[in-house]
Amino acid sequence: MTATIATAPRPCEAAALDYAARGWPVFPVHSIRGGRCTCKEGADCERPGKHPRTRHGRTEATTDETTIKTWWRTGPDANIGILTGPESGLIALDVAPRRGGDATLKALLAAHGPLPKTVESLTGGGGRHILLQHPGGTIKSVTNKLGPGLDVIADDGSLVVPPSVHVSGKPYQWEPSSDPGEVPVAPCPPWLVALLQDTPPAGSCSFPGGCAAPGPQGPPRKGLCREGADGGNRNRAERPRGHAQPCPEPRGVQPWPACGRRLSGPRDG
Repeated sequence: MTATIATAPRPCEAAALDYAARGWPVFPVHSIRGGRCTCKEGADCERPGKHPRTRHGRTEATTDETTIKTWWRTGPDANIGILTGPESGLIALDVAPRRGGDATLKALLAAHGPLPKTVESLTGGGGRHILLQHPGGTIKSVTNKLGPGLDVIADDGSLVVPPSVHVSGKPYQWEPSSDPGEVPVAPCPPWLVALLQDTPPAGSCSFPGGCAAPGPQGPPRKGLCREGADGGNRNRAERPRGHAQPCPEPRGVQPWPACGRRLSGPRDG
């Protein structure tokens, strides 16, 4: 009688099962082999190691243990994708230093205060994924929403997570002090929720710096929205893009920001 030898799951399979146990739906993603994507495009792939191996991609994401084992035993070197959005209860700030993401994040935190301690991964390309709890409502996945190099990955989005392999050949890793096995995913702070909401409250300012900066008009004036002034006529308020109603205008105060800068809202693409 031949004894059956149990084999331990490989690193990506074990990690995928762990994420599923946390309630994060997962799906297999093409990996990197010999510096090339494992998809049929190989060296010509435009998103090497970052797109699904399955036909329907993120829509097939699951927490089912049997399905996950089948996927990773069929393709043991597959990278791991997890869903962001309501399905997992996660959103992520994608910081890309090469596009100015570090500077954008620094300015954002200087204006609003630090982010809470939370889970964070380091990509093989030098970037960072900062995970936060989904606050509810509609949070779109948008490039450069908070400024250059700082993307939001949320509803209808997904992340490649450790120990997946980046096209650089380096692995994705959890930041040592921010591993999900040691640190819980923190709630999204209220100021960030206000910036990320698809329809921010009337009168709120959606620019990362807020309206706290002094300028030629005198001290800061709370409640004035940078988006509330028409570029051609500062004395005429208009309905800001993405706002439900025109921003309220205190009597005797012109509707431009206290810092005096004429700025539009975050870019949508």
